[in-house]
Amino acid sequence: MKRIILSISVLISLLLYSCTSETPVSPEVQKGGITLNIDRAHKPANVVELTAYLTREGFETISGTLNLLSDTTADITFNDVAAGQWHLKVDAADEDSTVVYTGETDINILAGITTQVYLTLVPTGAGTGSIHIIVNWGVPQNTDWIDYQYNPIASPPIVPVTPLGLIRPKVYLEDGTYKMWFTSVYNSARMDIWYAVSNDGINWQLGSNSPVLTHGDINSWDSYTVVTGPVLKDSTGYKMYYLGFQDENGYWHIGLATSPDGINWTKYPDPVLYAGWDEIRLLPDDIIVIDNVYFLYYSIKQYPYYDIRLATSTDGINFIKSNNNPILVADANWEGSGIYSPSVIYENNQYKMIYANVNLPAGALGMAYSNDGINWTKDSNNPFFTNADIPSNWCDRITYPFWRKYNNQYRIYYDGNTSGYYVAEIGMIYK
Repeated sequence: MKRIILSISVLISLLLYSCTSETPVSPEVQKGGITLNIDRAHKPANVVELTAYLTREGFETISGTLNLLSDTTADITFNDVAAGQWHLKVDAADEDSTVVYTGETDINILAGITTQVYLTLVPTGAGTGSIHIIVNWGVPQNTDWIDYQYNPIASPPIVPVTPLGLIRPKVYLEDGTYKMWFTSVYNSARMDIWYAVSNDGINWQLGSNSPVLTHGDINSWDSYTVVTGPVLKDSTGYKMYYLGFQDENGYWHIGLATSPDGINWTKYPDPVLYAGWDEIRLLPDDIIVIDNVYFLYYSIKQYPYYDIRLATSTDGINFIKSNNNPILVADANWEGSGIYSPSVIYENNQYKMIYANVNLPAGALGMAYSNDGINWTKDSNNPFFTNADIPSNWCDRITYPFWRKYNNQYRIYYDGNTSGYYVAEIGMIYK
């Protein structure tokens, strides 16, 4: 539902680079340097000065300041920083030296390796601001879901090659670390898959300085592009079920790649689920394992028609498409010509699915329930979240939702787009 916005939520993107110092150092203390590149073009109007602090137990605090009005550079640089774990804090102040935005994160400086961090500065509530009141007429929409007020949480600058957008986030919590695989989109439908990590699922840094999965060679079935699919981990390591194709207008198949660490992946030579004349384009959306059975949920895209389907397997490699396909179709006005991007969790002996609608602007999410993962009943209160529930209006299209229960909180990670201006970014809602 619409809410009162008490301050302007503007994000500042900071890219941090670590490199080996050109000055020879002793093998006992290896050093590097960090450069903070400030995005001046999108800074809040009231921010005039940024100060960065690096702290580490047993070391003196390192700080640097950049005046955005008088300094000609857009960088804060620290040289000769000892390799290891540091804590970074960045404060943004107004002309009265009041800290109005702040952000902090831990960074691991590795000698000879470039470390990249995407840091979001959030309002502190200090200083002066304004109130923007939005009035709705009629019956308010009821939802327990809240759009994270400082969305987006990840934008194209997190990737060093600066893609057009970021799509299809798959986020997992493992041993206290949030791990996200996502797709970077370039011109002509070229895409590859990247990996990021976070302590809180909000502030992200790349876990690899290059894509972790790319298109195959010229003769392979995924020779043109690859797109993120669901990831799971078992006793053998990580499995990713990804989308690949040779021709954007041809068949889209689902492939399998395996990895010991989530970064270095080995592809199976052939798809594990093939498209065909009746299913031209397959999009792998989610996978869960219940009683040693793999439930692979996928969408078919024959625009503007989409529906949701299922394939099962006992080994995670050989899949059989369900005889009940499609297991869920559009039959409500708000769903338009199709539904897609199912994301499924299993709790309390029940399967729960969220999905998105196709209508443009694509801005609504629905929920469905099942006792067997095959036969589904939609929630009578659908849609449970729409683009009208995004108070900051940072996007007007909600696409590719993915949800899980992280500790005691449900989160849905999704793509946010603005009509007529294609820059896809990643946002989050929670309850």
